[in-house]
Amino acid sequence: MRALQAFPSDREHGGDGQLRRTGMFVGNPRPAAGGAVRYLHGIFAGLSEERLHAVFLGADMRYLHDRTVVTGGLGEVTVRARWLLQEAFASGAHGIVLAHNHLSGICRPSEADIQTTRRLVTLFRDVEIELVDHFIFTTERGFSMRAGGYL
Repeated sequence: MRALQAFPSDREHGGDGQLRRTGMFVGNPRPAAGGAVRYLHGIFAGLSEERLHAVFLGADMRYLHDRTVVTGGLGEVTVRARWLLQEAFASGAHGIVLAHNHLSGICRPSEADIQTTRRLVTLFRDVEIELVDHFIFTTERGFSMRAGGYL
């Protein structure tokens, strides 16, 4: 697996590096993903609704850009695969990192999270785009679906 590279500084997005502390991350994402994890965790700080965020990566797995895909209610967000693919094609992305938050405080994936992620892996693979990881964040913790064996 190629390393994620050249992510914006977590300071640029309000991150405070909380996930560096021992025991903060459930699972064990690739060490090279540390900056990406801090950056993404900062995006969800202080939110009162669930949100899905996507990061688009070039062929060398370097950061191209990122966007919030959808903002949901208190308990769920709906993934728009068509929009993700359109954005990936428009930017020339070869990889996508997804992240969303759980307001419940439980960062383990729900059955819907697992099914949606597996569906996206298959869909993206068919068009030669890699779903690099799908992170789930709470205020204090995070979960990597790749490290958890779901990708």
